[in-house]
Amino acid sequence: EMLCLMETQRLKEKNISESHRRKEERLEKVVEFHRKKLIANEARVEEHQKKLSDYRIYIEELTGELAKVLLVVQDVEARSNSPDCDSSHSRSRIHRGKIKNPVPESIPLTVDLPRNEIIFNSASLCDDHF
Repeated sequence: EMLCLMETQRLKEKNISESHRRKEERLEKVVEFHRKKLIANEARVEEHQKKLSDYRIYIEELTGELAKVLLVVQDVEARSNSPDCDSSHSRSRIHRGKIKNPVPESIPLTVDLPRNEIIFNSASLCDDHF
């Protein structure tokens, strides 16, 4: 009877051991699945961060270009209001009002634009080509 109890105990331990081994294998597969998923997600995050950085740079470039265009428009308006121009063309046909705060102050804006970069002659400012 003692041998029978020992055999029963040994079988129980074997079953428990086998059950734990199967659970461990299953959990290892789950861990591996989530590890691969994590790596894929990290790669996606890195890709999105790069795109975000590229978009920020692009926005900064566009802001700079917009500032240059604004300076040109303001310069044209200032020159078109000069006494050299005919009074019937004192304002641009594109823009009839003053630009109020065209770039929000929360966006840092630096423009390095030499004055001699844009050259107009006074006759061209009075033309109808604007």
